[in-house]
Amino acid sequence: MAQFRPVRSRHTSRATRSVIGFPIHRFPRIHQLWLRVDWRGKVLVVLCACFFVLVIVPTAMANMVHRRDTDPARAWIQSDDAGVQVKVYDVQTGHVNNVALNDYLVGVLAAEMNPHSPMQALEAAAVAARTYVVHAMSANVGSHPTFANQHGADVTDNASLDLPWWSMAVQEQRFGKDLSVNTVRLQHAVLATDGLILTYNKQPILAFTFGESTGQTRDGSKVFGKPLPYLKSVACPDDAHQLAKSPIHISAPTLQQALQIQSNNVQLNQFRIAMRDAQGYVKAVAYHDKSWTGDDFASVLGLPSSNFTWTVSGNELLVQCKGVGSGIGMSLNEAKALAQQGKAWAEIVQYFYPGTQVEGDERFTQPATTEE
Repeated sequence: MAQFRPVRSRHTSRATRSVIGFPIHRFPRIHQLWLRVDWRGKVLVVLCACFFVLVIVPTAMANMVHRRDTDPARAWIQSDDAGVQVKVYDVQTGHVNNVALNDYLVGVLAAEMNPHSPMQALEAAAVAARTYVVHAMSANVGSHPTFANQHGADVTDNASLDLPWWSMAVQEQRFGKDLSVNTVRLQHAVLATDGLILTYNKQPILAFTFGESTGQTRDGSKVFGKPLPYLKSVACPDDAHQLAKSPIHISAPTLQQALQIQSNNVQLNQFRIAMRDAQGYVKAVAYHDKSWTGDDFASVLGLPSSNFTWTVSGNELLVQCKGVGSGIGMSLNEAKALAQQGKAWAEIVQYFYPGTQVEGDERFTQPATTEE
């Protein structure tokens, strides 16, 4: 039986060339290869060419037109965080400032961390700060309004009440010529975690952060007297190596003024620490018939933490502090150490807030509306 061979016609060749859209006759070697291919091969090439022209090229063009915006400025103003407004109470001026969430987070990171910290640590801190403020914004105030709520705000700019926060004016003053570089790094940390918060039982957690522990974080359930299973005490070995600090000298007149004691003859030896918790943080300080919480005492005197002891030296108290901040939640110093060990931000937050989930904050925030 004779083998069937398709007829090659000049008409078919021209038609094929017109479909492909490629002047094959102008390239002799390719033309010779083309002539050697049987009809099945030619059909396959034509189909591939059609698929490329009709599908691949339009898809590529669409992707070019609708690709994700990679311009940093546009990405910043179009982020999810940019669409949320935070009311920040300025304790010094008494004013409430409306600040976009992404700008607020940059101000928090600037106030509590070195902008040149490992990026994973900055990102972990951004997630914690976002969680803290979203919790504050979405909490049912009820009959227990916070200090910020009492002044028509979500949070304050005071570290002893909420998270520390630097306005752009303060950042310009503190960073000087390094402002641009520092801002880029901080914005990167915020944008890389855009809209992400930590939840427990599907609710934003109290994501406390602080500078440095005494070697172990505090158990939040014991501090606040209510179940907070995501604020367990965890070891901070890097913090334990940072404990040695110089004593702080506080004169009797300074104590008298800061603590508003109505006496010009303050008796330093009458001050006593009335109560401590299991990890050494002072819960109460007493002086005659007056008393202060350890946090208030530390705050008004500008002490780095409420984990302190003192000795009387002449007309001064020599105060020795351990750690920086409340000791509850995430130690930012330990977070930097974990990042240097190669831990990702998600691993870092899970270490300090065990049992939490990472999710978007859209259920708890309302996008800002702009008036036409």
